Amino acid sequence: MDILEGLPLHSLCDNLPSYYKNVWSPPGREYVFTEVVVSHCGWTRVVDHKNATIVWTTGHSDMPADVKASLRLGRGQIWSQLEDGWVFADKVRLHKLLRYVNHLEYQPPTFILTDPSECVSFFQLAAQEPTTVWVSKEPSNSQGMGITVNPDVNQLKQLWLVDPEAQPQDYKCKIADRDDVLIQRYLLDPLLLEGKKMEIRSYWVVASTNPYVILYHDGTVRLTTREYKLDDWSDPLIHITNTRQQKDADPNYYLTEAERKWTIEKLATYLKQEGKLKETEEEWLNRLREMLKERIAVAAMGAHEYLTSKQQVPGWDGRFELFGMDVILDQNLYPWLTELQDGPGLSLDPGVKQYVIPKIIKELVNVILEIDATLRAGRPLNHPLQSLGGWHYIDLQKYSHLVANKIGNLEK
Repeated sequence: MDILEGLPLHSLCDNLPSYYKNVWSPPGREYVFTEVVVSHCGWTRVVDHKNATIVWTTGHSDMPADVKASLRLGRGQIWSQLEDGWVFADKVRLHKLLRYVNHLEYQPPTFILTDPSECVSFFQLAAQEPTTVWVSKEPSNSQGMGITVNPDVNQLKQLWLVDPEAQPQDYKCKIADRDDVLIQRYLLDPLLLEGKKMEIRSYWVVASTNPYVILYHDGTVRLTTREYKLDDWSDPLIHITNTRQQKDADPNYYLTEAERKWTIEKLATYLKQEGKLKETEEEWLNRLREMLKERIAVAAMGAHEYLTSKQQVPGWDGRFELFGMDVILDQNLYPWLTELQDGPGLSLDPGVKQYVIPKIIKELVNVILEIDATLRAGRPLNHPLQSLGGWHYIDLQKYSHLVANKIGNLEK
């Protein structure tokens, strides 16, 4: 039986028969996704996961082992986790992924200190550019944690070089079992909005691994609290755009938080008013989206073979995963990729997110349900899907030439 027969595909979240409208998330925790499908689409948060159509967790760590073992994925049940979506979200693995597909130009110059070659390259470059400002990142952290702007390079040399006093051509890094550290050139010329540093958070989803379906959705623009300056490097209210860091560092954040989030349409309007756009706002937005989708497509194609190898069930396996992407625009409006996230923030903070996030979630449910029902009925997916709403289908074939020159092995 085709459960979609006669249903409007653009509103499946609302119009799915009630006996299918069940979502399960681990008890004792609040999930915005679950809250939205319950409050906006009339779903029920069930106690028994066996009755759920969608199982939502923000990671593997919050999925109980006994529940995972009894999921009926691809057979009327869908889970919000790929087997290893961390291939995108870990900062070191993202850098390796971009290196593998030969597109390191998407990032500011970046180095993994546990990689002997990249470690030496970093310290040699730092010796050539003693005034360059760097930022160090702990790869497995999120929400802006583990970030140090303008770390002391001499201290890093003591930690990482066999002989910190050696000449650059003789540098050797210590071979040791230690946690990864990522070093990246800090962008000194970011685009400023009302004098403040900004970052664009976009959303994208691996809607299916086999067939491979990648989608993009507009997100939000977030601003720091304080005006930007080349000083006070330890002040997250100036230099770190992550919302969690802003909230933790500013006791009055909630008084003005609605001002710190823009839509990308508002961004385009602001840039036009400031004389930074020669084209129309819509033309620039389309060009921006194209650059954002290119970065997602390249990363997704680079990881596809790896993700397929991790599948436990061939074909449609009832799994999808929502990701975020953060980019910082410089003064030339070039989007520098800083991070891909699994479990991206879906908060309903005052302002634009109270509109944007429910829309993203409802439209995501529409898409996943269309994919699930179509593939389980044995029909091919026809693109564009009828349920996309604000999601953009990324035609990977369009970008295939960009990953034709892979280097080495993704796992190395």
